[in-house]
Amino acid sequence: MYAFNEVKGHLARLLATENLIVENRAVETASFNVETRTLVLPLWEKAEDIVYDLLVSHEVGHALYTPQEEWKVTYPHLPQSYVNITEDARVEKLMKRRYGGLTKTFFNGYKSLHEQDFFELAEDDLSTYSFIDRINLYFKVGNFVSLPFNKEEKPFVEKVRDAETFDEALKIADEIFKYVKEENERKQEMLKDLPTPDRSEESFEGGSTPTESSDEEPTSDEEPNPNSTAEVEVTKEVQNDEKKESSEVTKSERTGGAVGGEVRTDDIFTKNVSDLNNKQDTRSPIYMELPKINLDNVVISNSEIYKTITDYWTEEQRRIDESNPRIGNILFADVDTDFAKFKKSAQKEVNYLVKEFECKKSADAYARATTSRTGVLDTALLHTYRFNEDVFKKVTVVPDGKNHGLIFVLDWSGSMATQMLETLKQMYNLLWFCKKCQIPFEVYAFTNEYKMRTRSMEEVKNKLNVDEIKANEFNIPEEFSMLNLFTSKVRTAELNEQMKLIYRIASGFSHSFYDVHYSYPYALGLSGTPLNEALTCLDAIIPQFKQQSKIQKVHCIVLTDGEAQCSKMNSVVKRPWDDDTHMGTRGVGERVILRNRKNGHSYAFPNWWGSHTKCFNRYINDQFPEVNLIGIRVCPTRDFSSFLRDGLENNDQYEKILNDWRKDRAVSFDAYGYNRQFAIASSALNNDTEFEVKEDATKAQIKRAFGKSLKTKKMNKKILSEFISMVA
Repeated sequence: MYAFNEVKGHLARLLATENLIVENRAVETASFNVETRTLVLPLWEKAEDIVYDLLVSHEVGHALYTPQEEWKVTYPHLPQSYVNITEDARVEKLMKRRYGGLTKTFFNGYKSLHEQDFFELAEDDLSTYSFIDRINLYFKVGNFVSLPFNKEEKPFVEKVRDAETFDEALKIADEIFKYVKEENERKQEMLKDLPTPDRSEESFEGGSTPTESSDEEPTSDEEPNPNSTAEVEVTKEVQNDEKKESSEVTKSERTGGAVGGEVRTDDIFTKNVSDLNNKQDTRSPIYMELPKINLDNVVISNSEIYKTITDYWTEEQRRIDESNPRIGNILFADVDTDFAKFKKSAQKEVNYLVKEFECKKSADAYARATTSRTGVLDTALLHTYRFNEDVFKKVTVVPDGKNHGLIFVLDWSGSMATQMLETLKQMYNLLWFCKKCQIPFEVYAFTNEYKMRTRSMEEVKNKLNVDEIKANEFNIPEEFSMLNLFTSKVRTAELNEQMKLIYRIASGFSHSFYDVHYSYPYALGLSGTPLNEALTCLDAIIPQFKQQSKIQKVHCIVLTDGEAQCSKMNSVVKRPWDDDTHMGTRGVGERVILRNRKNGHSYAFPNWWGSHTKCFNRYINDQFPEVNLIGIRVCPTRDFSSFLRDGLENNDQYEKILNDWRKDRAVSFDAYGYNRQFAIASSALNNDTEFEVKEDATKAQIKRAFGKSLKTKKMNKKILSEFISMVA
């Protein structure tokens, strides 16, 4: 139901043509804060879709056109209900004028309400309703009921219809109230002037014995009896008129106390709209917002990371040299040789990517090229003037493509240990490609480990990741950080050296301590999976990256091997043993709705915490339309089916994608809020097969080796080629 309400919230924002903050809460009536531009809507769970649209459109009308004025100063005597009716008519007219399609919405909505007897008219004679009640019904359900107005009343109805401003609505409401008051006073006076019935005559005629007081004159304070059956000797015309007016006053008092300002139809409408709320469920949605990130504290700079690494290994080398010089001499020999071998072999693939990129970019530019005449004669074509009218020079304009940049977000969690090295190899290919094509890039690894190993607890707590901790904002843990592992800002030689250092660390992850003969800095150790925290930081990283690199299009690749850890939000809590409240945290559940105040969008969280990433991704996509958000999931074969089912946007594609996965172990589809989601089998990543055969190999052996090599490279090229297509 929360998701449905959020959809109607989008409708409200669209109608308002501004970034209204729309909140659906367990409240009796709608309200609008003009200062914060916040529209609070009740949870009309029992309302039909068309009725819900009518109510939302009505409230948006008030948000747009009803000012927050203290009109009671000018009209202290004017009842609120009278203003409600004239203002309702005005704003609904203005909304229908602004959006032609709403005419049908209001018509069908009120038709549905009338069929449900929403105003409780039943078999009532509407001619007996008070004037203000009839006006209210006329502008709401007047298409479906017959409402009589006399010649004195019709001008007031026309004024209500013609009111364009709030002041005009107030003025006509005041005029109607004064008219109703005067009419009721006139009727009361006419009843007072009627002669008192002759009780003795009545008794005589009825055969009863007269009372002692039957011949006494009534005092001026005595009220006439509207139910008296006595005959008054007046003309028939006057008599009938007086009876009618007496009946109208009595009925008016019963159906809508116009004298006191109460309006029956307005009260009933308000009550029945309130009944559309689900009174059993008083749980309002909790609106959560993203905090303002302090990147200076969140991001661990590229220079600090490599100072930490080199300082650690300098000390490690010194210690090993002192204890065992022979081992010290070959500390990184094997892993550095392996890196050099990989770097050399990767150049062929990188060059292929560069060539494919240039071809696709040129083809796209050619497709967008336009040719136009210059108005200057082409002397080389002048001799053809007798049979060729086109003798002017032409110019071909090839529009420039957008500048692109790459942000890579890497999962630095413990579960990545066994495939971190192979994952880095894939990423290195992309980075070398970007470097050759002069595409700016930044690589961040998210972790909860670095700060806890390099800073004191006091420093961690004092240097917050957010500007201010506020209630109902997404919680960014103090220990969370983004490691800026690689950047295009450094020179190629320095970049390659940094790649080698991280290659060593990844090799340490994927081997036992005794195999590699060295340890790695604890600060660079693997931790949990704060994926959603990393996505939240993109809200600040992307604008900074665009500004510094002067790019237009950003491609953001998020690589992970599992779901994010449980998300939390800041919340004011009170512990049983404390007298005061304090700022704590609570888990993000299905009642929580992520809201973006800048664009007014909101995102309802699903039940399962593992799917919360979808909301954060949609937030980033809506916040930055120029960002191409790509997810790469390293997935064990046994887990792919559940991963696909949980995140797939279109379930009709399930069987086809599953079959492709069984065949290729690498697929792409729309899921989890990414523009494109890739899935790669972890087993395929670890299978780095080269085309190598013995000199005396048979044809069958050569064929199998070649096929095995192609199958391994097919997956790599599939992903890389699709990425190149998006960038080009």
